[in-house]
Amino acid sequence: MFYYKLNNKTLISRHLLELEKISEDYAKKDSGTIYFLNRLEPLKSRRTYCISDPDLLWITEEKLSLLLRSQCNDSNDLPVWMSDKIKQNKLASV
Repeated sequence: MFYYKLNNKTLISRHLLELEKISEDYAKKDSGTIYFLNRLEPLKSRRTYCISDPDLLWITEEKLSLLLRSQCNDSNDLPVWMSDKIKQNKLASV
């Protein structure tokens, strides 16, 4: 994952972007909401939402099956501090 700072907000992305990079250590010290950048189709998805489950970080489209809990293994690789942000409702997808 890549970590960025933009307008005093911490951003996380799975993709390399042309933004101000920061370290993971710097990102995890942010006590506010952190924004996870997604690549969902803007006309077919919510603009922003609170990440309530780690599996929501890996979706490629929003559809009815989101109501069913998936068995995604990628969430097991999530850093503890990011899991804590999810539990605190301080990780939002944009």
